[in-house]
Amino acid sequence: MTNLSLNSTRLSKLNRAFLVIGFLSSTLFIVSKTGMVFDDVYNSTDINRYLESGVSTSSLEQHSNPAGPLSYVWIAVVSSFMGASQAIGAEAKIDLQRIAVLLSWVLCFLAVSVLSKSNTIKLYLFSLPIMVMPHTQMAMSTLLTEGPAMMFCLVGVMLWIGGLAHRVGSRVGVAKLVVGAFLVGLSIISRQYYLMLLPALGVTALVSYWVNQVSLRVSSIAIASLAFGVIPLMCLWMLWTGFASPSMQLGTSYAGKTAGVGFAPLRAISCLLYTLIYLAFFSRPLWSSYWSSATIKGKQLSLVSSCLIAALVAIFSDRLFFAGPINSIQSKLGTFGEYLPSVFIFVIVLIAAFNACVLMKALKESKVALSRSPIFLLSSLVLVFFVLENSLIISEIGFYERYMLQVMPFIGVVTFKLVEESGQNYAAKDYALFTLMFLLSTAMLWRYAV
Repeated sequence: MTNLSLNSTRLSKLNRAFLVIGFLSSTLFIVSKTGMVFDDVYNSTDINRYLESGVSTSSLEQHSNPAGPLSYVWIAVVSSFMGASQAIGAEAKIDLQRIAVLLSWVLCFLAVSVLSKSNTIKLYLFSLPIMVMPHTQMAMSTLLTEGPAMMFCLVGVMLWIGGLAHRVGSRVGVAKLVVGAFLVGLSIISRQYYLMLLPALGVTALVSYWVNQVSLRVSSIAIASLAFGVIPLMCLWMLWTGFASPSMQLGTSYAGKTAGVGFAPLRAISCLLYTLIYLAFFSRPLWSSYWSSATIKGKQLSLVSSCLIAALVAIFSDRLFFAGPINSIQSKLGTFGEYLPSVFIFVIVLIAAFNACVLMKALKESKVALSRSPIFLLSSLVLVFFVLENSLIISEIGFYERYMLQVMPFIGVVTFKLVEESGQNYAAKDYALFTLMFLLSTAMLWRYAV
């Protein structure tokens, strides 16, 4: 227990350092950088429409970007309060809009910090994986829409989990369930990827009753509360006649690229691969217990199957990895040798696939204890439904690595909880890896300052 406590303290300190440095870096970038960068040119179109024309049926129907409108509305409304409507010059307007984005992240972490204490959940479970994700500082400092969506998502999830903890179904507990579910609904109309949360929350309520964590009454109320999460979704559906904006449905947003519902196996495989890769970044301590406890036959089977999967993925890697650091490294290696990109993909997929075997064994050994943790159960289900969800998205726009930002807090909960339950500890090499990932996030932002 002492080791776990010490490990938790170090992770908390590292998390606080990343939060402080990350917000300082983002603030400095916003102050010093003028003009549009990355996807600002696309996102500013919708933001400025809501800023200038207001939020109406007409402006919502003209929405052009793939992501839901609420994040753009948040940026427009908050920046308007700060004077963006009266700002002289496009650069001043962009700066205020970027501040609105950064404010959503500040409010997100502050709210989750408060709610995590009442739910006895460590803040770093969510925030550390977010802060080391390579795209986070870009999402905090430019006109990307992940910030408002993440704010609604995490605050909603924390409130809902807190409501589920009121096992007797008190008025406070019911209020938390209802408000939490509604905020989850708002996260969905901010970024439709969060649709995965509704089935994950429902199954969490059912399993919590099944393992005698909550009463049938509380479980029923928790499931019923999800109707409030559906309300924003149905409003958007009636307005757009679907989950994609009219412009995306018609292919007028991005040079003829459309989005719709159907069976997309390659997109699901891409999503699964990225998920397994990011899980591996936080699972290293579990490997030592696996090597010491797994049978020789089990190790051999894991290695052989991982090699076969890695070889297969390496062959079709050009159809599975899209914009992001992994794709960039793959492309860069191609300039040095024809087979280097395939070797690179083989190695990282081998590690990710073998790590999946390690995680499954750790989960099997800890499933009784962890099944009684609603936040772990929910996070595991979110990852499953995230992959299933992407198997139903047909789009010429590939599954970009940046989309993993949506599930980074849930990846953190799954891996940190498994490591804690196994009795293992993170070591200096893990902290060094987290630091390198954080520095990569910083570098990916500041390359636009040149």
